[in-house]
Amino acid sequence: MKIVSIKAKNSQKIAVDILQKGGILIFPTDTVYGIGCLLNNLSIKKLYKIKQRKFTQPTSVLLTKNLYDNFRLNGKSTIKIPTKVIKEFLLGKVTIILPTNIFKIDFPKVITKDNKIGIRLPQYKWLEKVINLTGPLVASSANIKGKPAPANYRQIDKKILTQADLVIKTTSYLKGIASKVFDPENKDYLRH
Repeated sequence: MKIVSIKAKNSQKIAVDILQKGGILIFPTDTVYGIGCLLNNLSIKKLYKIKQRKFTQPTSVLLTKNLYDNFRLNGKSTIKIPTKVIKEFLLGKVTIILPTNIFKIDFPKVITKDNKIGIRLPQYKWLEKVINLTGPLVASSANIKGKPAPANYRQIDKKILTQADLVIKTTSYLKGIASKVFDPENKDYLRH
């Protein structure tokens, strides 16, 4: 495990290199500390093992607004999403469960459920630049399943820290509240 300050000039380059080599990255977001990897089956399996997460549990994907627009298939969608939820989605506050077939991405089955995927657009400049350079990032909060999501570096479980390939450290406190999750099919939040 390597720790790099978010203030280091090359922190984004180092993060991109680790991700592109199949590594696991721990990073700050606009909500809580996250842990993630690229859309690579071996990396995803490692991510699940670190989090002690069942392979039957889906994991969301982080995109930027630009990538979201580029990866969406053109054409009208029959998905009805309330305007309020769309606004929150564009602000990074909500993960929306969407059909995988509206994207030009072949999502690994392990991170989907019933041909649906959770998509979030984080609003954290450092992370947005990394995602624009690497593409979609499979991500979850940097905690062991069932434990609280860390709002600062000191709250990250040592077991998780030692198993990651790179940790991007910030001294800033994050909001500490994970994103809400909205399911348009059920017209309700799965997590508030």
